[in-house]
Amino acid sequence: MLNFPERYGAFATLPLPDPAAAMEETLYALDVLGMDGVAMLTSYQGKYLSHPDYTELLTELDRRSAVVFLHPILIPQKIAGLSPALLEGTFDTTRAVTTMAVHRIFDQYPSITFILPHTGGMVPYIKWRIALAAIGQDSIQVETTPEQFQAEIAKLDHLYYDSTLNLGTIQKLIAPDRILFGADIPWPADSVLRIQRESVFHEAQQISEENAKAIAYGNAFRLFPRISKLFDIEKKLI
Repeated sequence: MLNFPERYGAFATLPLPDPAAAMEETLYALDVLGMDGVAMLTSYQGKYLSHPDYTELLTELDRRSAVVFLHPILIPQKIAGLSPALLEGTFDTTRAVTTMAVHRIFDQYPSITFILPHTGGMVPYIKWRIALAAIGQDSIQVETTPEQFQAEIAKLDHLYYDSTLNLGTIQKLIAPDRILFGADIPWPADSVLRIQRESVFHEAQQISEENAKAIAYGNAFRLFPRISKLFDIEKKLI
């Protein structure tokens, strides 16, 4: 990125769970290197982002209206004999977002833009349950209203979801302007990457050509105006 800033963007990976070092890296990455955002894991040593250790860091990221790419932790052991890379990461993302909703992270830091990979795990599919957890603070016995539900769901709809190794019915659950194309290069096999790309844009084009363009580059250009200025957005990229 430093050699070709006109062609690449990048996120800085923060050295957590050390909050002081992460703050220093954030300032260096955004102020000196001019990076486009930061990358964080969903939790560190069992502490999710709702933990008080991360208050100062999140406050600074919110002040800067920073983009935060939130990746699930990597679980080494198989669960039920299944690859954790395929399944557990998506469940961890769901757990992290639910924790953030319950602890009002989205209310406290409304100017942070969170991007969730793998279409946010189960988040788009169980928004109703996450909203219930946030309203009842883990209790399902709390009385509520439709308006309260819609207010909580709107916070989840405000997140960004990338298509990495997953797309499915998300376009029926999340607004098109909140979906980003992601590929997970270089981890999957080449054939998997090709199949995923074709699947993403086939499904996107079923809605409209404009929707496919938005997922391919339009939504990302809106998130990162620095990069959008470097491309002819009318050029056909898909």
